[in-house]
Amino acid sequence: MSRALAFLARHLTQANTQELAWWELHTVVPGRIFMVSRAVVAGTVCGLLGAVVFGLFGAPLFGFVFWLAVGVAAALTLGTTKRWRPRRLSIRIGVRGRRGRHLRITDLVFGALGGMTSGLVVGLVDGPVAGLLVGLLVALVFPFVFWLVRQSTEPTESNEAIDPGGMLRADRVTVGFAALVGAATGILLGALIGWLIAGPSDHLVVKLDSRWQVALLGGLVGGLANAVGLGMIALSTSAWGRFITTRTWLALRRCTPLRLMSFLEDAHRAGTLRHAGAYYQFRHSLLQERLVERAKARVPADARRSSIR
Repeated sequence: MSRALAFLARHLTQANTQELAWWELHTVVPGRIFMVSRAVVAGTVCGLLGAVVFGLFGAPLFGFVFWLAVGVAAALTLGTTKRWRPRRLSIRIGVRGRRGRHLRITDLVFGALGGMTSGLVVGLVDGPVAGLLVGLLVALVFPFVFWLVRQSTEPTESNEAIDPGGMLRADRVTVGFAALVGAATGILLGALIGWLIAGPSDHLVVKLDSRWQVALLGGLVGGLANAVGLGMIALSTSAWGRFITTRTWLALRRCTPLRLMSFLEDAHRAGTLRHAGAYYQFRHSLLQERLVERAKARVPADARRSSIR
């Protein structure tokens, strides 16, 4: 426990602050780590999803490779987006402020990416005409879905009366909301596509005899794919997503425990840390200074031991 507290104290001293924010700890992690972890997670999750979807058509390996490439491409695109602060749900009826009322370039980019992906999938199964129609439909609808998710959330101000754990839970809820919106949109689009375009298909591993069955399957597949897709995008651009990577990286380097928020809350209950709104602070500045001095004294000792070995 003292080792982790010493690391956090040294981090705060180097940042010239006494306020510890979980959403700002990502500054101690190299930027390439976020890019690599995002690509690995997105590629793996999308690859497994593609294996399931294309497995319905007897081509799970192709689906895995195809969707893995889509996931990696999306991760690289997300790497260029602006880093978000912790957010919370704020669903309001009526006109909001001018900020965020219009579609953004990122909304159009992800809409186009979703349209190309959906069009390719349908085109490989039911031909280029069906693929083109589906791609255009998705590319037109998805930007407004991303816009809706953005409009329904807002940054959580750190000076508001909320504790650090509550701020993290609020950010998690926004990711869950994005996945829920994605699922609802995917079910509607998938069922519509299955009914109007696909119809009864002989390409499936399991024989379906009616348009209703195909529409039902299309809704299930669309709901699953869009819930995962939009949920992964929301997670990758959220403060919670960055914090997951940050605490994993720090745990691997033995700087802090893996369950970092639980550790901070234990330190708060023990009286070592205190809440200052959304921030943690050491109970006294002298304690922070003493921990920093202890950390400095430990570094030469560790270096001497390594040189002896």
